[in-house]
Amino acid sequence: MRHWGVSVPIYDVEITSWVNAKINSKKPGVTADEVWDVCYDSKRHNARWHNDPNNGGWRLLVMGRTPAGRSLLIILHPVDVDLGRWALKTAIAEDG
Repeated sequence: MRHWGVSVPIYDVEITSWVNAKINSKKPGVTADEVWDVCYDSKRHNARWHNDPNNGGWRLLVMGRTPAGRSLLIILHPVDVDLGRWALKTAIAEDG
């Protein structure tokens, strides 16, 4: 089991229009700004690697709080880990 607290650079999170519509449509919806707030401030989140062979393999699970205190679980797929580039797979509000 991998532990939370992995230090991985997150400098760019790509959010496609399709994924943005998906995270906004969930109840309660999550905005792209909330995802970026959590991901870009390492003091706001904890991360760990997770392997899901049926869902694209290795991905980064990020748990954190927005500036407003909302708790999110964010799933990122690596685009270029060394450059801190990621693609958002989904984001879930813990209050939903």
